[in-house]
Amino acid sequence: MSPKLSPREELIRIQRMLVERYRDDIERTLEDSSGLLKVYQQEHDAEVESYERISGKAELISEVINAGLVYVGDFHSLRASQTTFLKLIRETVRIRPKICLALEAFNASDQHHLDAYLKRRIKFTTLLRRVDFDRTWGFGADVYESILGLARERGLPVVGINHKVGGRHALVKRDEGAARIIARLSSEHPEHIVFVLDGELHVADCHLPSRVRALLASQGIERRRLILYQNPEQIYWLIAERKLEQVADVVRLADYRYALLSSTPLVMYQSYLNWLYDQQELVQGTHPGWTDGDSVDYNSQVHDLVQIIAEFLGITEVALDNFSVYCVSDLDFLESMISEGFNREQIAQIKQQILKRESYFIVGRNIIYLASLSVDHAAEESTHYINARCAGLDQREHSAREDFYQRVMREALGFFGSMVINPKRQFYDIDDFTEMLSTRAEPTEERNRELYRISRYVLLHKEYEREYLAGRRRATKRYSAIWSQPFDIHLGTAHGLGYMLGERMFQSVGWGIIERSEVKRLFFDDFKRRGSAQRAYMDLVARLIDAPSARTF
Repeated sequence: MSPKLSPREELIRIQRMLVERYRDDIERTLEDSSGLLKVYQQEHDAEVESYERISGKAELISEVINAGLVYVGDFHSLRASQTTFLKLIRETVRIRPKICLALEAFNASDQHHLDAYLKRRIKFTTLLRRVDFDRTWGFGADVYESILGLARERGLPVVGINHKVGGRHALVKRDEGAARIIARLSSEHPEHIVFVLDGELHVADCHLPSRVRALLASQGIERRRLILYQNPEQIYWLIAERKLEQVADVVRLADYRYALLSSTPLVMYQSYLNWLYDQQELVQGTHPGWTDGDSVDYNSQVHDLVQIIAEFLGITEVALDNFSVYCVSDLDFLESMISEGFNREQIAQIKQQILKRESYFIVGRNIIYLASLSVDHAAEESTHYINARCAGLDQREHSAREDFYQRVMREALGFFGSMVINPKRQFYDIDDFTEMLSTRAEPTEERNRELYRISRYVLLHKEYEREYLAGRRRATKRYSAIWSQPFDIHLGTAHGLGYMLGERMFQSVGWGIIERSEVKRLFFDDFKRRGSAQRAYMDLVARLIDAPSARTF
């Protein structure tokens, strides 16, 4: 019998499971017909399996200023990854001002545009347009504006090292092209530290660094190298198991190799999925050891969203500043909930929500949990908080039917509020649910099987709505099954129906079909009167069924 896990250990176990799911999701989006990407990943992972000891920023900077080549791994969609690189340059240039930068974000063929910017001949926006940054790179440009701005201010040479190559051996060819540029830069500037910001897999010692070393050796040149991996997954789990993730910002792996820890694996992979699906993110923090007093406060960011949504609705009657925000990087979250007095059943539901990658608001406790740093998630849970404060919601138990429709209405309001922040937010509509059922055979994969069952009950409820609006309001046993499903199906069906209604409400406000004041009144309705939540839902469906919408209702 395995030993019982502590709440913290249980949360680490859950997060590791989620990371595996994220990695699977990401791998499905990548083309790797040659298998070379997988080889690169395996070779990278072999270099970050263990560590010697916890280090610190002072030791790292000392190593940096005595190096000739500093390779920094980049996880492109993670803003904290580039921010840490920028902070590292700022720290170094104060002590050793002779620095060169080699950046994967810019193609070597666009060097003349980079030079024009560095010589103050063009603006940064012009540079982005001329290099077609959104298409050729596609990741956030704001940190690069700071990096290049620092280089221009200090007169630091900067080169682009990326190459437009394809084919089975594209990764190797890109490393070869980048190595030639870096070796040339290093030989031309022997007194400078060459900082390289390249993809995490590229900076593994057996890839780009070894190629540069061989090219320099052929010229009789030797440069001391330093490789800085950012947020390697295996190292984070080792650190977290020792309860050191809040204090360890730099870890020495071995001679000339260190790991910088600014984010968790969960946040890192989520950033890629958020980028992939074009979801705006909250501003991410770096590790406290690298913040220099500019630490990120998620509470304040959520507070801003709360104020924007409340102002849109004209809600001024209640105070909206009493809440706590937890996010995926909080490994003490479950322990905090136990100390808050949550019982075993409530903790089990929280674990289930985390596993389902669901953000949620805990009614009665004013606690917001963000399973993702996406603004959509934060805005929706901010709206649930506003709703709870306005209506005085509590955790009182109701019948399955009452609970279902109350949840549907809360989800509708939550989605409405999120669209105040992001009017283009995506969601499953009727066509999506219908498509899921088109194969008729229930999927074998667990996540798709759950969505299949949710789709079945969403469409069954739409059938019930037509009966209800036609005057046949008695719920047969067939329809009653909708609100008596297991928690995950119950929750998913309520989400599906609520999101579709919330989107229709938002579009209808925009078209002047319903007034914002009417939506505001819904925020103050606790729906405790028997059947009131169902009546409110059906009334809105009836009124808005022919209203203009971006989606089919």
